This record gives sequence, C-alpha cells and structure tokens, in this order.
Amino acid sequence: MELTVAEICWATNGTLCAGAPDTIIKSVTTDSRAVESHALFVPLRGSHADGHSFIPAAFAAGALGTLVQRGVRLAAEVSAGGAVIEVDDPLRALADIARCWRERCATTVVAITGSNGKTSTKEMAWAIVARRHRCFRTPGNFNNLIGVPLSLCMLQPEHETAILELGMSERGELSSLCAMSKPSIGLITNIGPSHLEQLKTLETVAAAKAELFESLPQNGSAIVNRDDPFADWLAARTQARVLTFGIHGGEVTVAGDCQSNGFGTSFVLQVRGKTAAVRLRMPGMHFLSNALAAAAIADALGIDL
Repeated sequence: MELTVAEICWATNGTLCAGAPDTIIKSVTTDSRAVESHALFVPLRGSHADGHSFIPAAFAAGALGTLVQRGVRLAAEVSAGGAVIEVDDPLRALADIARCWRERCATTVVAITGSNGKTSTKEMAWAIVARRHRCFRTPGNFNNLIGVPLSLCMLQPEHETAILELGMSERGELSSLCAMSKPSIGLITNIGPSHLEQLKTLETVAAAKAELFESLPQNGSAIVNRDDPFADWLAARTQARVLTFGIHGGEVTVAGDCQSNGFGTSFVLQVRGKTAAVRLRMPGMHFLSNALAAAAIADALGIDL
C-alpha cells in the first residue's frame, strides 16, 4: 500500500488534526505490537480494551500516524509530529482505506467463502496459481470485517491475483466485504450448519453466502460445488458465468477411483475433459473436494491443466 495522509483523509472523510498531509503511509495495523515501517495505526474498540489506549505505544514503535474517533483528544506530545486523523468510526474508516487502495490495484481478486474448507481451499489455490501469477493470499484466517481490509492493504501493484478468504456470521457481512474487495471470481465451498445461532436455518445460511455470487460482475465467474444440495439455487443467484466442480460431477471433477490412506490421497483430476494424476499429502475425502475447488479457481483464471 502507498497512500498519503491527505488521500486517507479523503477516503475516510476524516479531519487531519496534526501532522503533514504529504506523509506517505505504506502499511496499516490494529496492533501496536505489530507496527511496520510507514505505518498507520487504527485503534479499535473491543469488549475488553479500547485501541485508543495503545496509540502512544504505536507512535513509540514508529507509527507515522493514527486514526482517532471523533471526540477523543490526544495530548500533543503523544503523536510527536505524526499524523492524527479524526474519523467518525475507525472500523468503517479501515474499510474505506482498504477500498481506496483496492481500487488502485489492477489485481484480479478471487473470493472464497463457505461453511467449511475455506482456508484449505485458499492455500491449495494459492499453491497452484502462484506458479503462474504473482499471487497474494489472505494471511492466516484474516477473513472478517477487520482481517479482510487489513489483507487488502497488504496488496502490492505487482500482484496479478489475490485469493481472499471471506467469512461471515450474519446477513449483509459478505456484501460489505465484497464492496471493498471487488472480486471477479467467487467460490462457495459448501453450505452447512454454521452460525445457526444467528441465522437459524440452512436456507438463511445459503442466502448469506449467496451475497458473494450476487456481488460478482457479469463478466466474472461463480464457482459452484455440484455436490452441495444448494448448488442449483446458488447458481441462480448470480449474473456471472457459472463454473462447477464436484466429486460426483462438474466441469472440474474426478475421473475414476480415489485412494486415500494415512499418507495422503491420490486421484485423477479431470478439467473440461483433460486429465492429470494428483496426489495430496493430506488424507481424507474432504480435502479432495477442496482440491477440486482449487483446480476450478485455476481454471477460472485461465490456467491450463
């Protein structure tokens, strides 16, 4: 990332209270212990702590600037000449910064969501795509309203592709994450009984996950798991081209028998009629579905088998 303080003020509708508008910010963090060079600190309020308490520590660690919520006052000596940007809501401002930077990158974004297998699919897809493209992937499971914008701020102009993991716990969350990340390829691994305490039914879980497909552009690709009972319903929720994968059928599927033991899983991958032998180091049929999903992402990106 590389934005000036003035550009961050514009993106967040913020007010510069101290510091120079031409200061260049190259990283963003919500953790005062993880301040990097040219960093902007984003103080978030949680159930146990208020990030504003750590602003002095962030500046002491070398941060060049911080956001503050309107109404919070800092002593002049705290910033020591660094930038202080007053915003209505630091979390929303973090999303605004990420959206601003994402719009400047020509990166093709692939977004993965689903009830299970998101991280494994992301890692497998990255292992394939990174052989052909300069590819970024979500670090760890940075998949929520804090982690996704932090991930987007890590994008560099040289990244051709970014593979992002998107999580959700309620309706509307994926729509917000897609609005800032602007994926052109989306994959839903499966629909399962996760977050039922909030969403109550599998149908509501499916509707929440479908927000990813609904956000895709007409020239994008929606990747559907043919083995999932909601496959047809999800495919109908998008204007994008639909690509399917599945153990029991799809454009990306298994040709012949699979073998799995304590050392791994072997199978023959079939992509649009072409086949290749594949061996996974992970045993278990659930990893087979993730591997097919990863291969489908590569296919959507135009990477040949």
